[in-house]
Amino acid sequence: MFILDRVGGDNRLTTTVGGEIERTELADRIIATAKAMPEAPVLIVLDPLARFDGGDPNSNADGTRLIETAEHVRRATGATVLLPHHVSKAGLRDSEAGQEAIRGASGLVDGARWVGLMATLRRDEAKKYRVEADEASRFVRFTIVKGNYGPPWEGMWLERGDGGVLYPTKLNLSRANARQQRAEETYQRVLGETRDLLRRHGPMSIRHIRDHYAGKSGVFQAGEKTVREALDRAVEDGALISRPCPNGNGNHLHLVPDDK
Repeated sequence: MFILDRVGGDNRLTTTVGGEIERTELADRIIATAKAMPEAPVLIVLDPLARFDGGDPNSNADGTRLIETAEHVRRATGATVLLPHHVSKAGLRDSEAGQEAIRGASGLVDGARWVGLMATLRRDEAKKYRVEADEASRFVRFTIVKGNYGPPWEGMWLERGDGGVLYPTKLNLSRANARQQRAEETYQRVLGETRDLLRRHGPMSIRHIRDHYAGKSGVFQAGEKTVREALDRAVEDGALISRPCPNGNGNHLHLVPDDK
């Protein structure tokens, strides 16, 4: 493992030139450094992502350019490029958040081929796993919320050991909590996929979403009744907005302003 100190330096992989976001020369310097190593690296970690992002963190176009720059490094070196990033404030409060927990523009997640999330067990949820609240910070949940090159994975628990090393461990829910957990996971999956659909296709009615995307083989992996209940809850919780259709025929679901 080689650790290269970049503290205090200009670490931007992208920058704005004449109103357009462009790649900086740092990407080629990283490539040259990797090729000069005794052994070709298999993993390049650029930590944290915010230090390497020279664009608007809330711009999808700028986020896409950053991912393309990382792909440029990957293509030239053959190494996987990992960009550790922070979650949003909403993601910190929501232990079941998926892709929407990633801070900044959705273009980052859209362009990435793999997204993993790590979240410390919250004190208010520790009792579900028979863990004392004061011990909650010892446990971390690791999940994959996007994986283009592999099957879905349920995730795993990790426990902090000496020196902060994380070791695989098991935390078991009670039966009642397990059912509640599965229901919550289904709700978060339906909500996340619906947000993605609305970003791509614009406002749609609950009926249209249910008829075209529900079912065990659909994107939600849930039946029509479950999808309907999840979308109704999302509107009640304020996670989605329901507004009358322009033609006066029913209502359409919309993203809340922060999700756009």
